[in-house]
Amino acid sequence: VWNARSPIALDGQGNILTVGAIWNSAQTNWSGHIRKYDGNGNLLWSHTIDQGYYFSLNAVTVDASNQIYVIGTNAPANGNTLMVRTMKLDASGVVLWTALFQPSTYFGDTSSITVTSSGVYTSYTSQLAKRSLDTGALLWDKSGLFGGSVRAHSAGNIFALPQGAQGGLTKYDADGNVLQVFGIAARDYFIADSGNIYTTGGGGHIRTQKYTRAGVLLWTVETKGKRSGQETGWGIKVQGGFVYVGG
Repeated sequence: VWNARSPIALDGQGNILTVGAIWNSAQTNWSGHIRKYDGNGNLLWSHTIDQGYYFSLNAVTVDASNQIYVIGTNAPANGNTLMVRTMKLDASGVVLWTALFQPSTYFGDTSSITVTSSGVYTSYTSQLAKRSLDTGALLWDKSGLFGGSVRAHSAGNIFALPQGAQGGLTKYDADGNVLQVFGIAARDYFIADSGNIYTTGGGGHIRTQKYTRAGVLLWTVETKGKRSGQETGWGIKVQGGFVYVGG
């Protein structure tokens, strides 16, 4: 089994969901794989999700009722069709619905998912979308180049990272209307309940920054490792007054 870029989520009972992919016995194909552990690390269940050739689960999130949402891709290897699949599972891992999106260009496993009381939001590198919680029906989508993760804020708004001329980190309301463009470029980011924004990325070293909710830079920290000049931050989380960064 291997894991993808955003492979872990916690449910309301403290259980751990992790996703990735698993080879078949002949190692000629792989399928999506999801596991659920209790808070002590004991395996509760695991499921292999077969959705055709070269399918991997890339990200997972959980709603307030402990329903599970995942996004995955069929890699276009050996002439197979590229497909992005958003899926809803119940708390025992049974698939309730699957929604499809066929992008024109393959960007690997750069996909993300988050959920609020109004819908499930997904990003693949060429689409930001909102889908119905009950059916997976597409409610709205935006085309472009989206990097990093889509995040939900406690106020009900969402954040995403359009790239290039689209302006950097952007705040949207639940209907997909742009509320604010921050012009912040990053690999990953975290939105605190206060609205403050924490980001990580690179520029030779792992760069971590904090901004106000209005996008005003408060501080920058650069971390130098053993591969100085070739480093970047890939993930960030803030909890208990500490900032955690992986890179």
